[in-house]
Amino acid sequence: MERAILVYVLGTLVDPAPSSGYWRTGEQDDSELLLTWWNGFADDTDVERHGLEESVRTALSDGRIYLWIDADRPVCAVAHSLVVATPSGSVVRIGPVYTQPAERRRGYAGRLTAAVSSRLLQRGHGLMLFTDAANKTSNGVYTRLGYQKVDELVECALLPV
Repeated sequence: MERAILVYVLGTLVDPAPSSGYWRTGEQDDSELLLTWWNGFADDTDVERHGLEESVRTALSDGRIYLWIDADRPVCAVAHSLVVATPSGSVVRIGPVYTQPAERRRGYAGRLTAAVSSRLLQRGHGLMLFTDAANKTSNGVYTRLGYQKVDELVECALLPV
């Protein structure tokens, strides 16, 4: 087993305490910064890095990455998946969520995740996300926003014998 993963779905969105700054949709000019941050996310979470450049480029073109701006500089990013149609309605996965290490614990990720979640809810989508079960900070943020744990998964590596 490599890691335990929690699955959350959004119940009732709870607006977090205000943070200084504002949010905006990511632009192609943000691609280098976001690629650096997505690599930072991969470092922090030990996830695979396949196709990061194309993933960032495509998500920016689709308008699926948002930035929190404070003091005229980006400090946090939140992305979401494409919309998936299910028999019970459309679903969107939030993630990745990344804040630069020097900017953490200031409420940016919670504020931006809430803003993106609100926008997607207004469009009629159900929301879900995955987290590392060992990351108490992110699990706390999502729980305070109204995300509810619905399942636990394990990620395993198959090794040759």
